[in-house]
Amino acid sequence: MATVVAGTVQSQLTNAPRPLMRALSQEFSYLVPNSCYTRAAAGGWDGRLRPFHASNGTFPSGLLARVCAKVQESGEDLRLVDTRPGYGDGDMLHWAYQGPGLRDYQQAFAEDVLTYRWGVLHAVPRAGKTIAALHALSQVAQSPTAWVCERVGLARQAAKAAQRCLPGISVGVVGDGDCELTGDLSICTIQSLAAALQTEHNDVDSDYQERGLTEQQHEEIRTWLPNVRVVVVDEGHHLAPGATSAREGGPSYQAVLNAMIGTSHRIGLSGTPWSERGNGILIECLVGPILRRVLYEELIERGLLVRPRITFASIPPVAGVWDYQEKYRLSIVEHEKRNELIVDHCKQFRRDNVQTLVTVRRIKHGELLAQLIPDSVFLRGGTPGEEVSALVDAFCANQVPTLVSTILGEGIDMPACGAVVRASGGLSGIVQLQEMRCLTPYPGKDVAYVEDFFDRTLSTHSWSRLQICKAMFPGCVELQ
Repeated sequence: MATVVAGTVQSQLTNAPRPLMRALSQEFSYLVPNSCYTRAAAGGWDGRLRPFHASNGTFPSGLLARVCAKVQESGEDLRLVDTRPGYGDGDMLHWAYQGPGLRDYQQAFAEDVLTYRWGVLHAVPRAGKTIAALHALSQVAQSPTAWVCERVGLARQAAKAAQRCLPGISVGVVGDGDCELTGDLSICTIQSLAAALQTEHNDVDSDYQERGLTEQQHEEIRTWLPNVRVVVVDEGHHLAPGATSAREGGPSYQAVLNAMIGTSHRIGLSGTPWSERGNGILIECLVGPILRRVLYEELIERGLLVRPRITFASIPPVAGVWDYQEKYRLSIVEHEKRNELIVDHCKQFRRDNVQTLVTVRRIKHGELLAQLIPDSVFLRGGTPGEEVSALVDAFCANQVPTLVSTILGEGIDMPACGAVVRASGGLSGIVQLQEMRCLTPYPGKDVAYVEDFFDRTLSTHSWSRLQICKAMFPGCVELQ
């Protein structure tokens, strides 16, 4: 009889036929982009990462449900030996949810978490993933619980939401110099946790930095991590930021989650298309499979999101440039006609009293546009979290009509935003969708404006963004 021994980090399949082991290794594999150009490929490697190891049957525990299902589908009898910490082995608490009324999929996700213990809510931005996760935590309340996110601004925002929705618990923030490891819920930046484990985290913008923690605080984190009972990973697509090694997921997240050897529940949240990189298997390795999906069209039809009007303006090419960095500089950052269009958009939105976010990738570009756009403010990485929150609040109060930013593309709530001008360009559909901060309903908002650019110099990138928009928002996209 085939046997699976389930652990918190690694599980193992034994007594299974060799052909089945090889089939599982192929089933749960990932083709690394551009692997054909590596030295390993020259030596005969087929370019695939295989989290399931056919030689000894070990695999990351996030794959447990699917491995067991595949074994049973093969006709093999299966025995499961579950050595993971059980629900209720820790300090059980009563966390009364007192947040906003729940949508049906938010309630259903809590039931999913109770049933499966590991898994992901894959819901588009502005679907209410934070509320869904907080409600799920109220159902599986155990101490201590960790909430992991990319930036301190997101951590403080999540902490405020937790205090509103779960007012009976203590909530702390770990990041940007703070180390509040409470007995209930600690909301942590991945940078702070990774630094405590001496693991570098490189998946944020190069200009984003946090204030560091002391060695004593690092030691407190290292002592706390193995005792975490429940973990929530926000913006879960960062679990596999272009992974190209045999390690599953982003190395910093892997190190942190592997240190949480006492978790009975792992909850992932994401609103971006994993299929863009094809590396969803690496995310599943660390937090489990997708339990529930919520798509844009469903939320728009319900009136929970505003239908967008997305326009791509054609930008003439820059000739005679081959280097990508030079192409980006000349065709995006310093392209005179393109920047004039951006300024014109912002002026028109200002006349129409529409709060506007301009997203940029380069600091130089942001500084230039902030000089050209009347009454605009430039917000860049490295800005203290309190200042970021104050500026976002001022923006939502119509005190700042236009924000130009390198850092407001992900997770920050800006319901008053009525228009986004995507000055940043780029290939990534993940970034593109995250930057559409204007879809949240707000009084007086009947349509959400998204102004993008079809940059002919970088036509492959532009074409990719155009096709993603057409797929996600059918009938809402126009190429000018």
